[in-house]
Amino acid sequence: MKLPAKIFSGKEFEKILSFFPKKNSHAGLCCIAFQQDGIAIAHVIYGSDNIPVLEHCEFLSAPPAEHSKILMQYVKRQHLQGVACSLLLQYGEYQILHIEPPEVTTEEIVPALRWKIKDMLSFPASDAILDYFPMPDSTPAAKNGTLNVVAVNVAYLKKLVGIIRTSGLALKIIDISELALRNLLSIYPGESAGLGLIWFKPTFIELTITRQKNLYLNRVLIHSNSELAPLEISETANENNREDLVLKIQRSLDYYQSQLRQTSLSKLLTACAQPEILSYISGKLTVGKVEALDLQAILKCKPELTKIIYSNCLAVIGGALRARSK
Repeated sequence: MKLPAKIFSGKEFEKILSFFPKKNSHAGLCCIAFQQDGIAIAHVIYGSDNIPVLEHCEFLSAPPAEHSKILMQYVKRQHLQGVACSLLLQYGEYQILHIEPPEVTTEEIVPALRWKIKDMLSFPASDAILDYFPMPDSTPAAKNGTLNVVAVNVAYLKKLVGIIRTSGLALKIIDISELALRNLLSIYPGESAGLGLIWFKPTFIELTITRQKNLYLNRVLIHSNSELAPLEISETANENNREDLVLKIQRSLDYYQSQLRQTSLSKLLTACAQPEILSYISGKLTVGKVEALDLQAILKCKPELTKIIYSNCLAVIGGALRARSK
């Protein structure tokens, strides 16, 4: 089973893009994610050796009111006009639901799914744009045909699409964070035997598990009450915080093995974990190996890989890796 080359790819996607003029695209793929405190952007190209090259990667600090101006300036400064672009939707910008498919034809499935999830959305189903992708073949849910259904508010999506179009980039793909992180892990050494990533973001901690290029699990382990409030899982975190984090990770690993019927992970990666937290996790979890993510193991990187890139830009790097299929 192969995950889709892109999410929101059919008529639903074209419905959004039809509101904006088409642009010609150039080499590689840019991926953009809008956040409350800035814009994450990555640009990946592939050379003759088919190894991905991270040409640009940056987090542009700016409030939402300045996103359009800041992105336009960056695109002009880096000469990215006309480059193909993926808009990456992040945690909180969409809903993803696990739904047994309705017994309808392929042409009727999106309207049928819209009706089926209408009471599960935080906004009216009539205002939603939908797409879906299957569960991995080896999971029990896949045998029932269960689908991952993604829903996003169409008015919100149009606003983000408009910002990208105005910047001079050529929007080609609308993607979601889970699938972008799956791209990143899918080319990491040892992924075929099962690989996990704990991403310590500024505002929450997220776990993603993939195996044989399939997404098996994505969970936010710890939330922040405020978008800009720092999390307290740090070098000064108390024992209770650390134990709570380890418990949530272990429960997720147990679910991956028992409910999804997979063997234990070959490796668990961490991004932006303090050394003390990395050591603590490694000593507490029943997993083969815990180590820090190294982007240079999978990419040729032109920009310096700063802590800001690791904390804010992993998903957009993964989103830009879709250039491989172009």
